[in-house]
Amino acid sequence: MSEEMRAAILEVFQKNLKKGKKKLYIKEVVNELPQFPRSEVKVCSQKMLDDGILAYWSSGSTTYLMLKEEFEKYRHEAEDHPEEGEEKA
Repeated sequence: MSEEMRAAILEVFQKNLKKGKKKLYIKEVVNELPQFPRSEVKVCSQKMLDDGILAYWSSGSTTYLMLKEEFEKYRHEAEDHPEEGEEKA
C-alpha cells in the first residue's frame, strides 16, 4: 500500500465530509480515484480498516465506510440520545 494511495483515500473522505457526506460505499471511493487500480484501492481501504483509520457503518441492509473519528462521534451521539423507551448504557 503506497502512502500516496492512503493519502488519496483520506482526501476522498475529507472532501466528502466537507459536503456533509460522512459515509461512502467502497465503490464511491474507487470511482473517485481513477488513477489507481480498483483492486489496490480496495486492498488499501481494507488495510486502513484494519489499522483503525476507517470504520464500517451498517444500516442493516447496506454497509458503508467512514472515517473512524466520525464513527466515534456518531456512536457517542447515539449513546447520549437513546431512542425513546431505551435506557442509556
